[in-house]
Amino acid sequence: MKNKARISAFFLCLLVVFSCCFSAFSYEVAEIDGAVSAGIDYYKNVQKEKYEADINIKGSPFHAMLRAETNMIQQSDYFFMVPVYDISTVGEFTKSDEFAKAIVISILSGQNPKTAVSGIDMVEKLISMQGSDGRFMYQNEEGGRDFSLEGQLWAIIALDLINADYNRAKAINSLFAYKMSVGGFAEEGADAPSLDLTATAIMALSKYTNPKIADIRNQSVNFLKSCYIDGVFTPQDSSLPNAVTQSYCIMALIAAGEALWNEPYTTAETDPIKYLLSCQDESGGFWYSEAAKTAGGEGDHKEAEDFASAVSLCALLDIKNTRSYFLTIGEKFTDTTQVAEEEIPEIIVYESNYVWTAAGILLLVLIAVSLFGLFVSRKGKKHRIKKLKNTLQK
Repeated sequence: MKNKARISAFFLCLLVVFSCCFSAFSYEVAEIDGAVSAGIDYYKNVQKEKYEADINIKGSPFHAMLRAETNMIQQSDYFFMVPVYDISTVGEFTKSDEFAKAIVISILSGQNPKTAVSGIDMVEKLISMQGSDGRFMYQNEEGGRDFSLEGQLWAIIALDLINADYNRAKAINSLFAYKMSVGGFAEEGADAPSLDLTATAIMALSKYTNPKIADIRNQSVNFLKSCYIDGVFTPQDSSLPNAVTQSYCIMALIAAGEALWNEPYTTAETDPIKYLLSCQDESGGFWYSEAAKTAGGEGDHKEAEDFASAVSLCALLDIKNTRSYFLTIGEKFTDTTQVAEEEIPEIIVYESNYVWTAAGILLLVLIAVSLFGLFVSRKGKKHRIKKLKNTLQK
């Protein structure tokens, strides 16, 4: 009888714990549902007028993900968010990241990126930007060619999304030159890694299974985790936490398999979810940061913002659904018969180009010093021989 009583008590405790957890999770989901619904209304009630007044507003891939995931694209109230590209907005000097993002947006909006712009095949145009070193370069108005890490990342994302025929190995290989020793990615010349770029890199590499790529991705994941301080992801450049960076980190870590809805990411005081919710105001939109909202405006951030709202809502949807929507895009649009396309067949040499450059310079300096020493030594030897001859002649 005692054993039966103990067993009953044990299962009762389990039931209580499970019920508490389920209730807490349900409450959180309900809160997130409310935030998402308010955010969708924000686009209909606030942003619609701005979009219709400025035809150059195209949104971002996160707007496209938001529309696709919430079926906003099927509702006439949100047709204004579907971009209409033309030759005036996608032209000769369009940057690589703009082409790449336009490809992602057009696909998620139900358009063909090869024909979305009359007279331009955006896919072929983007592929043509890839140089022999694997980097995607774009022409600037001065006649030169420029590069951005953001453009490289979105080019990989966009072209992988449609199984395009481009040099994946070189594209990813060149990407690794921009990874710092701490695991984060940064544009050339930056003093510290960017959390936003590092998160984008994790998402860009999230479907690859090559061991060396997985190792780089894990280093980047660990870097983001090291920046999780006092309940928020804190940039290393001394800037304050903000909704955009929290959202990028949330989506990237979920894509990497991290459970952002469990410890150590949830605390009694604050966590990334609570931080995002604190940035939402009564309009349903999200401010760039909690500090800006609390102050009633700070610098350029004076109200809830379009991009901050879109990326925050995407992150909250990933939290709610406990999975990465970013990964489901690939499952939905990628031809799964080409599994080999998701792997890098060549050996990836991912040491930083800057490291090799520095090593090369050091080697040249050492060679120069050695040659100079040899020259001085030989000159000294000739001088001693000449001096000895002069002495003997005397």
